[in-house]
Amino acid sequence: MPKIDLASVPVRKGSGYPEEFAGPLAGRTRRRLGDAGGLEDFGVNLMTLPPGGWSSQRHWHSHEDEFVYVLEGELTLIEDGGATVLRAGDCAAFAKNSGNGHHLKNESSTIAVYLEVGSRSPVDMTTCSDIDMKSSSVDGLFTHKDGTPYFEALFSYGTLQQSNVQLATFGRLLTGRTDALVGFEQSMHAIDDAEVVKTSGKTHHPIVRFTGNGAARVPGTVFEITPQELAQADRYEVAAYKRVSAPLASGGKAWVYVDAKFAPPDEKR
Repeated sequence: MPKIDLASVPVRKGSGYPEEFAGPLAGRTRRRLGDAGGLEDFGVNLMTLPPGGWSSQRHWHSHEDEFVYVLEGELTLIEDGGATVLRAGDCAAFAKNSGNGHHLKNESSTIAVYLEVGSRSPVDMTTCSDIDMKSSSVDGLFTHKDGTPYFEALFSYGTLQQSNVQLATFGRLLTGRTDALVGFEQSMHAIDDAEVVKTSGKTHHPIVRFTGNGAARVPGTVFEITPQELAQADRYEVAAYKRVSAPLASGGKAWVYVDAKFAPPDEKR
C-alpha cells in the first residue's frame, strides 16, 4: 500500500464560501489526503481548526455520508439537537439526507486536528441550515436557496481584462462595467512566472500601490464573479500581488490585486 508523503500534500487555507460567510473559516486548513492517494469514491481530509474557527457553515448533504475523527484538541459539534464536545479519540457520523445540519467549532484555546471523511456523489446537494446558501456537486457553485448565484465584485486594471486571460483563468468571458480605483497609483511589474507570461502574452503587468491620495484614480473594469472564480484569480496572480478590498469611484468596494509591499494598512489579507 503506497505511503502518502504528508509534507508534499498542499495545505489549503480558508474556504471558497462567499465573503460574507467565509470569516469563521479563514484559519481552517485542509490537506486532501484521499486525492493525494488517488482515491475516487470517497475523500479523506486532514483538517486543523484554530481557536474560534469553524469547520464549515452548518449544513447537511443529500447524497453523501460524512465522518469525523478528532486527533488532537477539543471540538464542539453543533447539530439541530444541540452541542456535543468531542475530544481526541472521539468521532461522529452524519448520514446522507438526514436534514440534520451540523458543523464543528473550536471553542477551546488550542488548535484542534481531525480527520474528515466523506463519500462522493455527482448529484449531491449541500444545504446550509442557518444561512441562505446551498451548493450542488454538479458545478460546485454557491447559490441562494432559490438558485440565484452569489457573486464577488473584482476590479481589474490589468491583464484580467484580456479575453485570452479570462478564458484561461475562468473558462469563460466576463461581462463588466467601467470604474476607477481610488487612492492608488499604477506602475509596471516584471513577471518571472513562465506560465503567467504564457497566459497573458506579456512579460510586464500593471501593478498598483496604495498612496492614500483620495484624488488618485486608476481606471479599469469591475466584474462579477463567483467565489470559486475568485479563488482561480488568486492562483493566476503572482506573489508580488495581494488581494485587498478597496474603494471605487462609483461608491462601494471591490476586490483588487495590489502591490503586496504597498497594500492599504487596514486592508491586508
